[in-house]
Amino acid sequence: LGGNPQYGGSYDGYARARMAASRLTIFLKQLGYPARQHVPPFHYDVIVPPIAVEAGVGTLGRNACVITPEAGPNMRMAVVTTNLEMTVDKPIDFGAENFCQDCKICADMCPSQAISHAENTKGMELRGYQHWYMDTSKCYNYWMEALEPLGCRLCITNCVYSRKNNWVHGIGRVVDPVDPTGLMAK
Repeated sequence: LGGNPQYGGSYDGYARARMAASRLTIFLKQLGYPARQHVPPFHYDVIVPPIAVEAGVGTLGRNACVITPEAGPNMRMAVVTTNLEMTVDKPIDFGAENFCQDCKICADMCPSQAISHAENTKGMELRGYQHWYMDTSKCYNYWMEALEPLGCRLCITNCVYSRKNNWVHGIGRVVDPVDPTGLMAK
């Protein structure tokens, strides 16, 4: 896992993820187990978000990023596959999916309008995985036309979960963005 709380370039996070995956792969091979790293920007033979969600790293947000409790969607991930027997983790639920359902800040801030404003993920299934629709072509085209390889990242920097894990942002995670006072509770 690699995150950059200072909102530096994605390349920094990806470089750290590559380094961690490389070290883990070498370590597993030295133990006598086969291991293969799946790292950006090449050698991905797996789809990372579903693996991260199933492993309990985080949950998938409206912005198509895995949202973790510690760093929100501000993570860059790599995967190492092996046949070493390990205890299997389970998906976690820390409220991000429910929060994303009402929040929509990332969709509102997206200059390419690639992020769905849909109320829920119903009917949005890909390979057995429920998620909000993300028009990756719109996102990528805007990214490359407007900002070249630097990337946009507005959906990540504006996400409530990207904030440092302190009491102020903790309130933002539990307060209803539509009715912050709670006076209009259903």
